[in-house]
Amino acid sequence: MRARAPGKLVLSGAYSVLRGAPALVSAVNRYAFATIGAPATFESEEVRAFLDTLPPEQRPPHPQLDAAALRTNVPGGSRKLGLGSSAALLSAAIMVVLTDLEQKEPFAEDVFWRAFDAHRRAQGGGSGIDVAASVFGRVLRFELTEGQPSWARVRLPPDLVVEVWAMTEAASTSDFVRRVFSLEAREPSRFQRLFSAQAEAAHAAAAALEAGASLEFIRALGAQALALRALGEASQVPIVLPVLDELRPKLPEQSAWLPSGAGGGDVTLYVGTEPSPSSFRSAAAQANLARLELELDAEGVALADEPSERGTRP
Repeated sequence: MRARAPGKLVLSGAYSVLRGAPALVSAVNRYAFATIGAPATFESEEVRAFLDTLPPEQRPPHPQLDAAALRTNVPGGSRKLGLGSSAALLSAAIMVVLTDLEQKEPFAEDVFWRAFDAHRRAQGGGSGIDVAASVFGRVLRFELTEGQPSWARVRLPPDLVVEVWAMTEAASTSDFVRRVFSLEAREPSRFQRLFSAQAEAAHAAAAALEAGASLEFIRALGAQALALRALGEASQVPIVLPVLDELRPKLPEQSAWLPSGAGGGDVTLYVGTEPSPSSFRSAAAQANLARLELELDAEGVALADEPSERGTRP
């Protein structure tokens, strides 16, 4: 038996979501898989944290995991793309294990709360936004209130264009978050001023999306790009890499160019009302950025067909 769960893109609200600002996240049509009844080639700390919550007599062997679709090839191996592979693997594993134990598919909310708990315990914190995207799919508005998550499905304006560009660098979200929030202890007033700018832009993006106002949404994302750069410079964390600043002048004025999530590499988003110009695409390719062919608003975790003998996937 096999299950799959989608990767994610954080569109808005990076960092500020951890302090209660609304964030926007979309599931994407690249999937992680978990299979029971097949030997595990590696183990996930998050999946192990979930398995440890089961009674010993019900605890199955660690599922076989496959997140190849959420990684990219590099010389000597592969690296993560920053699409939430750990949350996707965990969500798929919980779905397939609970289905096997209970002989019926669990409710999505049950999968979420189990994944939310295991992911936090394994990683020592986090908002849970990537878990929500992997479990429920689609595009979500996600918030934390006193540490407790809430989410609601939203829709992107139909005239919005979102392009995803893979960077050559891989970033460590947990390390970046720790370093950014360490600024609060060193310079609390400066941190509050810079962090508030990001939170205000996140609120503006959520409000614009609710109103279906594409240009206001794009402007709010552009404000977040500026706020994230300032926050990164102050905390000595490369949230916005220099190459992104070098490419920005080649994009239309009514567009946004910002990191997805914690930044520092992984993937970057172009958001506008028209596709990026060819001059930008050429410059991006010369800077070793690669456009990822992704579709947003993907479905959440579900059981999956077994791979065929030729190794194809659904």
